[in-house]
Amino acid sequence: MAVCSNLCFQLVLLGSLFSSTRAHGDVEHECIMDKILQDGAKPEEINIGTAEHMAKRTSSTPAPIRIIFDYTYLNVVDQTDPNACYALNQAVTDKNGDKYTCRTADVLSAVQVTIIKETIIPEALRRLQAFLSVTVPVPGLLAPLSGNCSAYASQPVGIPANYTSPGVEADLVVFVTARPVPPDCALNATATPTCDRNGYSTIAFAGECKSDSYNKRPIAGYFNFNPALLATSAADVRESTYSTALHELTHVLGFNGAKLAGGMWNEVSQTVRPSSEVLADSTISSSLKLVIFPKVVNEVVSHFGCSNLSGGVGALLENNGSAATAGSHWQRLTYSNEYMTGAPRASCPVCLLPARLPVGFMHLRSHRCVPFLCVYAAARVCPVGQPGPQRYGLSRCAGMAAWWGGWVVDTAGVTGVTNQAPVVSRLTLALLDSMGWYTVNTSLGGRLLYGYKQGCSFGSGICAALPPVAPYRCSVTTEGCNADRTAKAKCSNPASFDQLTGYCPLFKPYSNGYCTFKDPVEPLVVSANSGESWGSNSRCFDSSLATDKPNGVDPPSQGCYEIVCSSTSRLKLKIDSLHYNCPITTPAATLTPIGYNGKITCPSDINLCLDAPTIDWPEITGVGPSQPQPGDQIIITGTGFTPGSTISIVQSCTDPTFVNSTRYTCTLAGWSAFQDPTNFKNGVNLILKDSQGRTAVRQNIFDIPASDQILTALAWIRAYPLYTGLICALIFLIIVGFFIWCCCYCCKKPKSKVHSEYGTRVQTAEP
Repeated sequence: MAVCSNLCFQLVLLGSLFSSTRAHGDVEHECIMDKILQDGAKPEEINIGTAEHMAKRTSSTPAPIRIIFDYTYLNVVDQTDPNACYALNQAVTDKNGDKYTCRTADVLSAVQVTIIKETIIPEALRRLQAFLSVTVPVPGLLAPLSGNCSAYASQPVGIPANYTSPGVEADLVVFVTARPVPPDCALNATATPTCDRNGYSTIAFAGECKSDSYNKRPIAGYFNFNPALLATSAADVRESTYSTALHELTHVLGFNGAKLAGGMWNEVSQTVRPSSEVLADSTISSSLKLVIFPKVVNEVVSHFGCSNLSGGVGALLENNGSAATAGSHWQRLTYSNEYMTGAPRASCPVCLLPARLPVGFMHLRSHRCVPFLCVYAAARVCPVGQPGPQRYGLSRCAGMAAWWGGWVVDTAGVTGVTNQAPVVSRLTLALLDSMGWYTVNTSLGGRLLYGYKQGCSFGSGICAALPPVAPYRCSVTTEGCNADRTAKAKCSNPASFDQLTGYCPLFKPYSNGYCTFKDPVEPLVVSANSGESWGSNSRCFDSSLATDKPNGVDPPSQGCYEIVCSSTSRLKLKIDSLHYNCPITTPAATLTPIGYNGKITCPSDINLCLDAPTIDWPEITGVGPSQPQPGDQIIITGTGFTPGSTISIVQSCTDPTFVNSTRYTCTLAGWSAFQDPTNFKNGVNLILKDSQGRTAVRQNIFDIPASDQILTALAWIRAYPLYTGLICALIFLIIVGFFIWCCCYCCKKPKSKVHSEYGTRVQTAEP
């Protein structure tokens, strides 16, 4: 192998991966929309009669968009797609027109076909149709569609004849395939890729292939799934897969760089909008593009809470990343987990090349030489002794002048950072509504908490403008929660480069740290007994909870706990089966659930419950008397009470009586409940559970004043009379025995000692 002084390959570290002992999680989708726009086939304009229809119409009634998904090429029985893998080592044509040999993971199964047709596509369509209608439905039948509909000419998808004539009742036709997406990876000596699929890769890609010649609306598109990254059972389909499908469908609808640059429709003038009505340059840099549709601007102003954003008012498009990402996504640094942000591109995070292959060494910024693991095929000139690409902060070449334009990632002990809790926000819905083709209910958009109300500088697209506090900019060693608390996160290493966010150190989720996954793979936990739970309603909190550690976990970590918002300002955490109020205060409050040591830190802002409806949840505001005796009547006051609730104080509180929505009474358990001395303690807990399973918990509600020893003894005697009798008999026998022994000993005349001048003489008692 060549030595470092003779062969220096400059290394570009992928900043979104960082060293950790934590396990890998799910693969994040890498969208390649702009790469397709750059290298792929261009959409064809088709006259479908819209112009004639528009001339005759007097009004327009938006209707739910009708989308037909064509599965002609998704048939493993008839093997209808010549570029799909149906067997190991089958030869297919890749996007470049070269032959590709199918790996085991590339082989499409019947189960995967069923998952695509019956699970993924229907759910993505349901979500889309919930908020989007087409402003001008296709008049009559959508026709004629013919020729090819695919991303690349080398991988054609021939349109069936029935779409040419007579056509179909639809506003959009999408042709679905499941072809392999080969990793861009170095080959070993036998020319066989040996890349693992950990980390970033393309789960699917989609785009437009035909548009209406009148208003430029997409009317046909393609959608390809990568079998290697597709679930093999319906139970394994993750939320991220549905989000990926919706993301790609949004590209088909028109969210792409080509349309934004001059393909949107003006409904008023019935003309195509010029780019100047859609995009503007940021005043910070001309490389930063802003979407300036009025509805988009309104959402941006509302989100950041500022009408005079640094760099100009508008929504920033991604300007970083490879050709696959830049231009067709929102900027990740500014909008983080919005569902239309991109993911950094990595060729293949792990490429295991045989040691005998002369691949040389890489020269790091730290001036260490490490084996070169994975490269792209294209080299760029780097003069010997001259600085490498300074945008990536690389060191100087020390030998042969070349560096590789790709990513090199050694994933030993590395966890991927993902975007697997995406938000379909009002920002993207506002853009779709502004395209001129759709009517969108923007009120259905989710709340993007990243950057919410963070002020004028946040939307500038500059790292230094982000707040230098959690959950935004951070220090290298920091762990915490991400901005919307959907995941446990770690500060990215500022010495590592992220293709989208540069060297900006941000809180980025662990791939196996998402609280919103119902069944996470090897989830991160505070401890084995921390009371955590995962699911769509779970969120991340700083926690040191443990049942098996006297002082809780030290140092504290982060835990996932189910939340309930009973109003916009009232947050509850569900731990085990009980709901605890988590006060939203500054400084942050803490809580310790019943049966746990340690504490959970509550948030100091109301973002988690921003859009929550008010729920009539039971709340306890008072309990009396303040010092009850066992068997006393307890009066509970509060709000939201309903008939049929159960009440527990030490044990079940008998005879719970619903008085009204603000008052309950019950009888405190009798003496038998107090056989355990620990029940006679300060700060007794009260639990009220209504018929719907909703609970109200008040801890340390009152004291039960009594002598622990006396009351415990009385309660024990009442509960165990047999044992009491035996103990009393034993005590009686001991007392009697003592008196007998004492009498016998005391009745004897004691010996005496008489001293004389001759010594000691013992004198005994007379008989």
